[in-house]
Amino acid sequence: MRGGKSRRSKAIGRGIRYPAAAVIPFGRRFLCICLFALAACAGSDGNEVSVDVRTDWIPAVEFDTVLVRANAGTPESTTVNFSQDFVRGVRVAELSNLSNGRQEINVQLVERGEVVAERSVPVTLSGDLAITVILTRDCNGVSCPGAGDASATACLGGRCIDPTCTPETPENCPVDECTTSDDCPTARQDCQAAQCIFGTCLYGDDGSCGGGRYCDEELGCTDRPTDMDLGPPDLGVDQGVDQGVDFGIDAGPGCGGAFCEAFEFCNAMLMCEPYPGCLTSDECLDGAICRNRRCIPPTDDPDGDGVTADDDCDEGNPDRFPGNEESCDDVDEDCDMTVDEGNPGILCENALQQGECQPGGICECPADFYDLDGMAGNGCECQAVPGAATAAACGGAIDLGSLDDSGESTTVSGNVLPDGRAVWYRFTGNDGADGTCETYDVEARLTTNPGNAYRISVLRGSCGVSADCPGEFTEYQWNADFRMSIGGVLTGTCPCHSAAGEPAANVPNCENYGSTYYVRVTRDGAAAPTCEQFVLTLSNGR
Repeated sequence: MRGGKSRRSKAIGRGIRYPAAAVIPFGRRFLCICLFALAACAGSDGNEVSVDVRTDWIPAVEFDTVLVRANAGTPESTTVNFSQDFVRGVRVAELSNLSNGRQEINVQLVERGEVVAERSVPVTLSGDLAITVILTRDCNGVSCPGAGDASATACLGGRCIDPTCTPETPENCPVDECTTSDDCPTARQDCQAAQCIFGTCLYGDDGSCGGGRYCDEELGCTDRPTDMDLGPPDLGVDQGVDQGVDFGIDAGPGCGGAFCEAFEFCNAMLMCEPYPGCLTSDECLDGAICRNRRCIPPTDDPDGDGVTADDDCDEGNPDRFPGNEESCDDVDEDCDMTVDEGNPGILCENALQQGECQPGGICECPADFYDLDGMAGNGCECQAVPGAATAAACGGAIDLGSLDDSGESTTVSGNVLPDGRAVWYRFTGNDGADGTCETYDVEARLTTNPGNAYRISVLRGSCGVSADCPGEFTEYQWNADFRMSIGGVLTGTCPCHSAAGEPAANVPNCENYGSTYYVRVTRDGAAAPTCEQFVLTLSNGR
C-alpha cells in the first residue's frame, strides 16, 4: 500500500497542557541538502567539509556515536542524544585541512562499538563543502553491489545505487522512491511519520507517544531506555544566578546547556521535549494552535522564516510563508493554496533548466516551443513552424499540391526549429498541352529570407534521385521555355512542334516535362537560430 500513513481510530484527549515550567525556545531555521555540495570559492589545499547526517535509525537507542572520516584518516567522533532529530538532519563533523581532489567521506553509525550503518560518499574538493549523508534503516542487510550494476556500491532506500548519485547528477540516480510523503509506503507503526527526503522515504517518531517514550520500529510506543541520565545537569555557568528564562531553574544557556530543536520545548526537567501532537487546533489548549501536527504557541516560528505560526501555513518549511515569491516546484510557497501561479517564464528564472513552468513543477518549454532570446519574462516565445516532428525527412514531405504551367504559384513559410533540422515540402509541376512553344518553367525561391539564414535544395522526380543542382541555394529553376545553344548543343522547346506533319528545321517536338519536386529547407550552419520565418514561393510557367 502506498500513500499517507494509516491510523487506528482513537480518542483524542483534550487535556493537553504545557508544563508550568516550560521554557518556549526560539525557533530555528534548518537547511539540509542530500549529498549536495554547497560550493565556496575555489581555493587551495586546506579545505573544510561540513558533514550532516539524516537517518531514521533512532539516536541514543540504536546508535550512540557517529564516526566521520575522510579517506583513511582519523575519524571525528560525535556522541548523540535522544533529543536530536536525525530525520531532519544533524551536523556531526567539520573535517578540516583536506587537500584538493578526490576525497572519500565515510560515515558510520555506531552502537557500543559495533557499526550499525555505514555509507561512503566520494567528493571532489576545490574549496569548502557542506554535504548531507542519508543512511536509511531499510538498507540494513542489503549487500551492494547486487546482481545488477556493478558500479552501484552504495545503498539508499533499500536499493543499490551509484555512490556518485547526487542532486547535481540526477542522471546517475535511480528513479525517485517518492516525491512527497504521501508517496511513501504505510509506516509499520502508528507513531511513525513518513518523510520524503530527496526521493527517499524516512520514518521518524511523530511525537504521539508522549514525554518519556519513543516510537520503536518493532514495538511501537516504548519507554525510553532506563540507563539514560534524564536529570538536569549541574551546569554552573551562571554562578547560581537565576537568568529569568527557566522559572527559577538554574539552567544555564538554552535548555540544560543546549538549545531545543524546532517543535520542541524545554520541560521542567530541563529536557527538550516535543510539543503535543494534534490533528486540528481544537485539540490544543492554552491558546496553542495546530501546525505540522503539533500544538505550538501561535507566536512561535519553528522554521525561522520570520512569520509566526498563527500566519504561517507550514512551520516545517522555511520556504513557505505568506508573501513569499513562488517558484516552479509544485509547492505553494506563498501559502495561498495554489501552486506555481504567476508568469510561467518568471517562475523558472532561477531554475537549473530554463523554460516555462509546467504541471508538476517542471521547467521546460512546451512541445514545439523554444526560448531563443533567454528572457524569462516571455518564456518560450518561439514556436516551431511546422512542428518539430513534421516533415523531417523527404518521405514525409508536406504536400503543397500541384501547379499548372499557366503561371500558378503558392507560398509556404516556416522557421526550421530546432537548430540542425530540415523541413521538406513537395509539389507537382504539371505540363499542359503546348501549341508552338513550351511554357513549363518551375521555380522555387526564398522570397523572404531573414538574415539570409535559410537555404534550399531540390530533388526532381523522387526522394531517391540525385539533385540536378547539387548544393544549397536561395532559388532553383527547372524550365524548357527557351531555345538556345548551351555548350554547343541546341537546347529547349520554345518553339516546339505539336501539329501533324514534319516539324521545321531545328524545331523539336513538344514534350511533357511534368514532375514532382521535393524541396528541402535548412538553416545555414553559420546562422544563429531565429524565430523569423522564411517565405518559400513556388511557381510554374510565366
